[in-house]
Amino acid sequence: MAVSEIQFKELIRRVERLETRLHHLGMTVEQQEPSVREVAAAGLSEKERGLAALRRAGLLMAPSPYTYALAKVWRKRPKKERERIQAELRALRLEPPLSEVIVQGRR
Repeated sequence: MAVSEIQFKELIRRVERLETRLHHLGMTVEQQEPSVREVAAAGLSEKERGLAALRRAGLLMAPSPYTYALAKVWRKRPKKERERIQAELRALRLEPPLSEVIVQGRR
């Protein structure tokens, strides 16, 4: 499936907006997460310490209320429609790949 230039520009705009939101969320999470000393002093299990380290690094966080709302809307869609959308997204091929666009945008 080919992607038009308009669709491609829209995808780029959406990725840029998501990166901005991700940065803001990361800053918020950093301010809320306990320090390494606090985690060590709490006597947590290895798994809990690992999860805390991932959260501090911004690699793991709880879904936002917005994400929960989107998931609720998604689950309300008929199963056939969800499967169709997922198949369409899996078949989507971007030229150049989105990862390359992101890398080029950071240069």
